[in-house]
Parts: sequence; C-alpha cells; structure tokens
Amino acid sequence: MGTLDNHTWKRTLYASAAAQFIGMFAGSLVFPFLPFYVEKLGITDPDDLKVWSGLVVSASSLMMALSAPIWGHLSDRFSRKLMILRSMLGMILLMTLMGFARSPEELLILRALQGALAGTAAVNMALLASIVPVERTASALGLLQATSFSGSILGPAIGGIMAERMGYRPAFWLGAGLICVSFALVLFLVHEPPREKSAKEAKGGMSYGAMFAVTAFVVLLLARFHINFSGAIGLPLFPLFIRSFSGPEGAAALTGYIVASGTVAMVIVTPFLGVISDRWGHKPMLIISTLCSSVIVLLFAVARGVGDLWVLRCMLSVSLAGIGPSANALLRRIISHQSLGKAYGLSQSVQSLGSAIGPAAGGLIAAQFAGQRGIRAAFLITGVLMLLVPVLVARYLKADHAIPESETPPKEGV
Repeated sequence: MGTLDNHTWKRTLYASAAAQFIGMFAGSLVFPFLPFYVEKLGITDPDDLKVWSGLVVSASSLMMALSAPIWGHLSDRFSRKLMILRSMLGMILLMTLMGFARSPEELLILRALQGALAGTAAVNMALLASIVPVERTASALGLLQATSFSGSILGPAIGGIMAERMGYRPAFWLGAGLICVSFALVLFLVHEPPREKSAKEAKGGMSYGAMFAVTAFVVLLLARFHINFSGAIGLPLFPLFIRSFSGPEGAAALTGYIVASGTVAMVIVTPFLGVISDRWGHKPMLIISTLCSSVIVLLFAVARGVGDLWVLRCMLSVSLAGIGPSANALLRRIISHQSLGKAYGLSQSVQSLGSAIGPAAGGLIAAQFAGQRGIRAAFLITGVLMLLVPVLVARYLKADHAIPESETPPKEGV
C-alpha cells in the first residue's frame, strides 16, 4: 500500500474520528426508547414486552459479532474506505426503514440487518492503523475509541429528549440524516492510498490459518474476549448492588449518574493513555491496565456503600481505557497491514461475544447465593478471572510475526 504525507494522514484521522462520533451518536439515539417503540408496535403484555425488547436490542450485537470478520476480510481484499461507505449506506437505509416499521417482527429483522451490515469501527481501525506512523498507532486509535465512547454517551441522552418532543419515528429519520453527514466526511476527507498490485494483496493478505498460527494474535484475541466477558459479568448486577445500599427510591437515576460519570472519565483519559502507550510501550501498558482493572473489580466485592461504588466505577473506567488502544496497537505490530481488516474484525467479534455471554454468567453466579452475597461473589469471581489476563499477556505475548519494512506506514513527518 502506498504512503501518505503528514498532512494527509492527520486529516484522514480527524475526519474518521468525527465520522465515528456522529455515526455512534446517531446509531445510539434510539436506545432509550426502543422498548417503548416495541410497545407502540403492538406488544402490550408486560412479560412479552421484556422478551421482545431484549431481542430487539441484542439482535444487532449478535449479528455484528458474526459479520464483522467477513467485512474485515472484504476490506482487506478490496477497499477499507469502500467498506466504511457501504456500511454507512446500509445504516442510512435501515434506520429510515425502522421509522416506517409496522410490527415488532419488522423492527427485529431490521435491527438484525443493521448489525449484519455494520462493522465500521473495525474497518476504521484497520484503515487508520495502516496509514498512521507506527509510533503514533495507540494515540490515533485511542482518539478513535474516545470519539466512539463520546457518541455513545450523548446519543442516548439526547435521543430520549428528542423522542419526547418529536416522536419515535422522526428520531430514526434524524439518525439516518446524521449518518449522511458521516458518509460525506468519509467520502470527501478520508484518503486511502492506492494498493500495491501484488499477488499476496490480491488474495487479501494472510489467511485465517496463518493469522491463528501467530501466538501473539491468539493471545490478544483471548485477552480481549476475557476482558469483555469478565467486565460484562457485573453489568446486570451493578444496579442491584446500588439499590441494596440506597434503597429502591431513585436507584435507577443514581445508577445512571454513576455509569455516566465513569464513561465520561474513560472518554477524557483514553487519548492520553494512547499517547503514553506509544511512549512507554504497548505491552507494558496492556499489562498495567489489565492488572489495575482486575484489582479494582476485586475491590467491588468489599464495597461498603454507594460512595465506594461511585469511586470504584470511575477508577475502573480509567484503567479499562488503557486496554483498547494498547491491544489494537499491538495487533498492528504483529499482523501485516494487508490483513488488518480481518484482524480487527475478529477482535470486534470476540469482544461482542464476550459482552453477550458475560451478563448471563453474572446472573447465574449471583443466583447461587442469597441477597448481596451473590453480587459480591460475582465481582470476586470476576476479579480473579481478570487476573489471568495480565499473566497471559506477560507470559505469552511475543511479536513472533515480523512485519516487513515495506508494509509499515511512514515515520511521522514524512
């Protein structure tokens, strides 16, 4: 692949980050009122509404886990920019159609198709990782991660207000319109250098078998799955833990404040931790971040009140913020840029699977003990499981696949 000058790769980075923010904002607008929209479409029984709401919310994530590696592979073979634009066009069409949905079945199908056609985050990371200077990889991908988090925070907050004032259907259409802005940013400001016409490039780079033969790659996939799985175990239990201290009155609002403050902390520190990772080393940052996260999760098991939970939640968000940029930068160093779409697609897939399985595991663990003891047991087991990740990374993560010099992006300033 050709190289980009200093100005062009920076313009591509900032345009991609802005497009990612707008896309995440638009896509998450509908989260606060999806259950109410399902009810409006005809599901009025309270028990049925819970089931349908869960299906509608999870359908997109499940399909994304299945489809992300496919889109990553196609982006390696053809064009990453083209795959991003393809995904955005699909989002525009499907969000528009959701606003016209006539039944919960139609909405469920559209949500599943939305997940199947998504995958911009993984392809965006692959595109940026292949053009930014190697020594700026973690900071660039950290900026992309921070903008994604920011969009996912603001989207639900504003989406609920918009739904109250405009109605549910117009909110979908507004989301589709915002994604049109993201589409224009990528189309006109994101630049992907021409690909080298080599036989290896024509075949899409490394095969999946060759990628899984790289020990470091397998270790990183296991680490990302394990972190998401372990981190998600406590998600359905956290509101119950807060209520056990504060009582039922205002517990939902208090949970929202605590979670939001943690996410804001993550957004603020992620770019800085990416810069530190580039300077100190990606492997040391990944070990430190996963170790700190494990210890903090263990501390949840001995929390004495809402104040403890609030502080620990913010601390956990800060420690988790260092994992993504470091892990993604390490992927860049052990997999050639010709196969980065596949690599980041598989990484996104295993993360989605971990996030999907974790909550169910947490509920099963907590159900084995009565009251608050069950919640504490879930956090204790989670922390112990998470301690395996820094051990795994320190022991087995080695760059056993060298990237040829011709495949590396330019040094900064070129």
